[in-house]
Amino acid sequence: SSGINAEYGLVSSGELQVSHVSPHKRVIGKVFGSINRRWEKHTVVLTDTQLYSQEKYGIFSMPIFLDLIQHIDVVTVSTWEPNINSAVQLRFTDGIVLLQANGTYERDQWYHSLLWKFNVLNRKKLLKMTSCPEIIAKELKALVNIALRSQLHDPQVWTDCLVLISNQLNHTNSLPPNALEEIIEALGPALVQLNPPTPVLCVDT
Repeated sequence: SSGINAEYGLVSSGELQVSHVSPHKRVIGKVFGSINRRWEKHTVVLTDTQLYSQEKYGIFSMPIFLDLIQHIDVVTVSTWEPNINSAVQLRFTDGIVLLQANGTYERDQWYHSLLWKFNVLNRKKLLKMTSCPEIIAKELKALVNIALRSQLHDPQVWTDCLVLISNQLNHTNSLPPNALEEIIEALGPALVQLNPPTPVLCVDT
């Protein structure tokens, strides 16, 4: 791994080796090592809603929609793929997609970028399904907290937060004062990250 203190930019595209494991082949241990896995080379593009390949063949004959992903993590595959140390794993109901990058830094950059897009998309879906002010405030604050903990250090992350919060305020007819206060409180860290205070403002008076 690149380390827990490493920082990454939000990735938008790159060359990856991609493999798919269908449900009936999702076995563990030594049996997994016997599977003759096929890897495909793709120039993969990551958007707010999907992954797609510029080559458009094989696994990426069609885009992979992020809202269909159940879980994202990094898995060690060296025990059953000697030439590959680890990969990003995307788990779906109909199987697993493995993404292998050129190195651990690139792999982790893809992992954190996918995780961020996945979290933003999930928050958008949750917010569309509720009109409860408390839930709205809770989900917006949760997204900001995810951004604060993320190893992504990219202005786009905080822009995503501000856009989502702004859109939510524009589409919410009325919020009780306590919920509005919580949402405004959630805006604070995003604004600071996008517009850091000048040294003059940081000096104690």
